[in-house]
Amino acid sequence: MDVRSVEKMDNFRKLWLYVTFYKTGDWIRIIAIPLAIYNKTGSAFYMASAYGVSFLPWMLSIFGGLVSDRFPRRNILKISSLLSSIMMTAIALLIISDEFNIHLLMVLLFFLSLIEPFSHPAEQSIIPLIVEKKSLFSANSSIQLVNNTLSTIGPVLGGAIIAFLGVKNSLFISCFLYLLSFIPIFKMNLSESIDLTKKINILTDIKDGLRITYKTKFVLYGSFLFFFTNFAIHLFQANLVFFIVDFLGYSTLEVSIVLSISGIGAIFGAFFARHLNEKSRSPNIIISSSTFLAGITTYLMYYASNYIIIGIILGITYFLGSINVVTYFSSRQKLVPQEFLGRVVSVTRLISFLSIPIGSVLGGWLITNSSYSIGLIIVLSATVRTFAGVFSFLFLKFK
Repeated sequence: MDVRSVEKMDNFRKLWLYVTFYKTGDWIRIIAIPLAIYNKTGSAFYMASAYGVSFLPWMLSIFGGLVSDRFPRRNILKISSLLSSIMMTAIALLIISDEFNIHLLMVLLFFLSLIEPFSHPAEQSIIPLIVEKKSLFSANSSIQLVNNTLSTIGPVLGGAIIAFLGVKNSLFISCFLYLLSFIPIFKMNLSESIDLTKKINILTDIKDGLRITYKTKFVLYGSFLFFFTNFAIHLFQANLVFFIVDFLGYSTLEVSIVLSISGIGAIFGAFFARHLNEKSRSPNIIISSSTFLAGITTYLMYYASNYIIIGIILGITYFLGSINVVTYFSSRQKLVPQEFLGRVVSVTRLISFLSIPIGSVLGGWLITNSSYSIGLIIVLSATVRTFAGVFSFLFLKFK
């Protein structure tokens, strides 16, 4: 193995550590801030508003992609770690202050959430620079494995830290983890050939990102696929707790078991995706098949009344969903020229994320309207996801 290959492996390990530290800090923040808001205000409205404020910055994600393509990605990730730690420290100090102001907290939370639309394109577009092309599926599988593992144990880990140390101390632990994520990126040995003297034309650069996305049909149609998939997922997931607790009469303990089983499915999916893609040269078939099968599997939820069965069904859909994500991310990195990758990542992520609030709000409206049932939501969710799979069979071509 030559020196360059060893160096690339070392750089990827450092990126892996960065993701692990950063995402762990994220999970503690996601749990601690709403609890802190509730402890301070006693308002469920402000808790819900915090989620909405956190989502708003994704509307500006195209600018994050533009920055990722114009400046060294390693520097963007370093700055993201430092800014996240600083913003989180400011939020923690505000929460422990006697002069607590909920509106100022929302402003700080908005700016904290604004960091990820810049760091995510940089994280995605740096991978092809530190990994051999033949190893992209393996690399994305490893990153997705971290995300899925933290999604499974994150609520438990975050809850345990908060239970033992309290909400306020947990906020500072999140600050520390963000700061810790800076170290592996700082130690990364990477030279990026980016012309910093080139004049930036924001409108032209955004148009270039949109043009490459439109031109690369696999990437474009894949983002449409994820738009409908996310709509279907959140249409039902927004009512998952209601379905288990209110409709079926289980406790929150059973809810946590269901989420744990589904998380295990996601972990196995990320692991299996690497081996599946190494044996297949048709990522479009993998994505189409897994989407279609996830839709068909969702129909089974209509007949499920046991929480273990519900967990298994969700676990299968999460397993298939992880395969989708790893396959699409890796294929996008192969097809899109490096100088446009950040913008294309931002455009496709924006398209796919737009349906999340739509699905969640519609699901909530349907379940609160007495003339509709959870059964209709399940069938609608399954149907949309199944037809998304059919759509991808017809239009998704890897070229």
